[in-house]
Amino acid sequence: MFVYVPPDVIELSSGDEDALRISSEEDNNEDRSITPGTEESSGSHVNDSLNQPDAQGRVLVNINHPGDEEDLFLAPQLARAVKPHQIGGIRFLYDNLVESLERYKGSSGFGCILAHSMGLGKTLQVISFIDVLLRHTGAKTVLAIVPTGGDYACPFVNTLQNWLAEFNLWLPAAESLPPDTDPAQVLPRTFKVHILNDEHKTTVARAKVVEDWTRDGGVLLMGYEMYRLLSLKKSFVTGRKRKSKKPAGPVIIDLDEEDRQQELMKGLSDICGALSRPGPDVVICDEGHRIKNCHASTSQALKNIRSRRRVVLTGYPLQNNLIEYWCMVDFVRPDFLGTRQEFSNMFERPILNGQCIDSTPQDVQLMRYRSHVLHSLLEGFVQ
Repeated sequence: MFVYVPPDVIELSSGDEDALRISSEEDNNEDRSITPGTEESSGSHVNDSLNQPDAQGRVLVNINHPGDEEDLFLAPQLARAVKPHQIGGIRFLYDNLVESLERYKGSSGFGCILAHSMGLGKTLQVISFIDVLLRHTGAKTVLAIVPTGGDYACPFVNTLQNWLAEFNLWLPAAESLPPDTDPAQVLPRTFKVHILNDEHKTTVARAKVVEDWTRDGGVLLMGYEMYRLLSLKKSFVTGRKRKSKKPAGPVIIDLDEEDRQQELMKGLSDICGALSRPGPDVVICDEGHRIKNCHASTSQALKNIRSRRRVVLTGYPLQNNLIEYWCMVDFVRPDFLGTRQEFSNMFERPILNGQCIDSTPQDVQLMRYRSHVLHSLLEGFVQ
């Protein structure tokens, strides 16, 4: 989470020119009438003494659920594997994206950032949450976008296959288990895991994978570049237009080619609709610091997803670049920190100005205050 220095002075002049208007409950009464991640629950997410299995070895996920809703527990094989900080992370994801079964059905939802360091098991936490989500809430589709082997950040790692292997390890399909498997020991997953990678060369093949996922539900794993290409249908159209040249002779209409083009455009339209309009119930972005450039085409494509239940996973030090931090927050909670310029005036400049070798005591004081305010704003949905 964002690292800050506790403030020496909390009170600032109400006339400070930097006190720009940031989104609040009054700005959007419909979406913020109940804000997930209260101070009490957000504190429990990082308290390992509270994040423990019960006497029967079960892990309760919905610790803050209303009295008329049932307890939701992790699958037994997951309950035996997760560590206290992972239990806290799973509960953190549930409280932000679901909150309660009634709330899930009646609102557009919220997003969050899971910023645990590398090696702390973010993938297991997400898989555990997805199982609870698809098993109990009525959600049907989850889109998980991950860096692929061709990505510059991990050129030698097939992350798509790693995710698939993790699903099969922790939540095996029923058909892969022996017939006499005790459900009290191992509970199979109730959903399919689809994978869309470079082996699917044609638009028709890619559309078939997306169609199967939309129809059957479950999790769709795909890379960032693949998502960008498939979700921005306009790029295919404009690309084809550039290649076309005005014929010198009579126009000959190839009906077979027209049919192929119509099939292609229908496939692209179906893919775009499934991926972004309306899109999945939940979208998860692994290595989410790739969204650091809010003007990049990948970031713009991701922001087109209608679902507001968005998760960013990152082990990247969020405090290294405040604007990159704003981009990730703006993806999971659009407009929560205002525009980029408002955020820069309110937080980035005062915080950076207070870290210079020639910073005045007033600069340092303002830096500490703004860091504290930023931390307080985000602690409910950034862990």
